Amino acid sequence: PRVDERKTIIDVVKEESNRHGYETMGPCIMMPRLRYGSFEVQPDAATVVATGEIDPKDFVTLRYRWHGAKGVYAYGKTMIDVSQIPTEELQVEAENVHAPLCHYCARQERYYSPQFATSLFRVNHYLDSFEAYTYRNDVQVELRQSVDRYNTLAKEGNHSMDTEGSHWLQEFVQDMGSENAKMLLAGVGSFPRFSGVSRRRDEGDEG
Repeated sequence: PRVDERKTIIDVVKEESNRHGYETMGPCIMMPRLRYGSFEVQPDAATVVATGEIDPKDFVTLRYRWHGAKGVYAYGKTMIDVSQIPTEELQVEAENVHAPLCHYCARQERYYSPQFATSLFRVNHYLDSFEAYTYRNDVQVELRQSVDRYNTLAKEGNHSMDTEGSHWLQEFVQDMGSENAKMLLAGVGSFPRFSGVSRRRDEGDEG
């Protein structure tokens, strides 16, 4: 659905379940990924005016709109309806993060990704600035210190540009009101340091 349709994820799932049957969809919905690079795009004038004191440049979804080729990003992500799965099956260790329940999720071989064009949902992965890229403290923390690796990933995200999600902020401000929007979005774009806590700022991982 488009941003202006005001539909939530559960709205879409319910619609598709009513159309095709809940059993047909199953509890594990697989989603292809799309990498966005580090080429910055200036926000359009309408967004700047509509958002007032909220700076569109604080949001990676508005700063970076160039992405890689669709349908080639290795490994998809999964969304699981745990209400359909017996409790005891949720106690086992996940095989991997991309297909955590192998009995319900299709096994993903290397370089496999769900069909981009026909998937109900898609996951955007934002490389972001080098500062943001190196900020995260996760299992790839050592790889994230490499400028060469960052530049390679950045090149992969400069295939084409889209504008499908570029108007969400002005619609959010319109729906919530300027003051509420400023309160809810306070601190966006900052990099606080928390001792002993895994740090995450960007909207999608790079891996």
